[in-house]
Amino acid sequence: PVSSASDRGYAAAMLGWLRPGYAEEAIAALREIITSAQASPTDRASVAQWLGRLGPGYAEEAAAVLREIISRPDNFSLDRGYAAALLGELGTGYAEEAAAVLREIIAGADNFSSQRGYVAGRLGGLGTGYAEEAAAALREILTSAQASPSDRANAAQWLGGLGTGYAEEAAAALREILTSAQ
Repeated sequence: PVSSASDRGYAAAMLGWLRPGYAEEAIAALREIITSAQASPTDRASVAQWLGRLGPGYAEEAAAVLREIISRPDNFSLDRGYAAALLGELGTGYAEEAAAVLREIIAGADNFSSQRGYVAGRLGGLGTGYAEEAAAALREILTSAQASPSDRANAAQWLGGLGTGYAEEAAAALREILTSAQ
């Protein structure tokens, strides 16, 4: 079977993590995928993150790729949000930069509830300092008349994932969806 860019990137990352002696081969493969015209923005973001995880010397190279994905206005909000979340996962030094992008997407009036929920959940994943801000955005989706039941359920799932202090609130939102008639 033909391997996708994501499959090849994952295999390259696994090769690099297998033994230090395989790192050069893995890095070359990851860089090739990042520059491939066939790789989607999501694939490129994933592969950049894997490159960054091969060692601290590659974090800034990975960050540059993620910033390029984020900065392209023709990329979908979810692609930009995914790249921003992965940027934040490269280390605490990137968290606030990532949070700024995620906030912009959350505030975007043209973004769907599902997009805002995903991005808010990823904002909360940047660390405990972002949990309440993420929770506020998720609560807006939970109380929105425009949000579908599945969007509200996803927002509740992200809310519950922010930490044990949010579990009861998330469960109440899910129970409300369960008991509401269509």
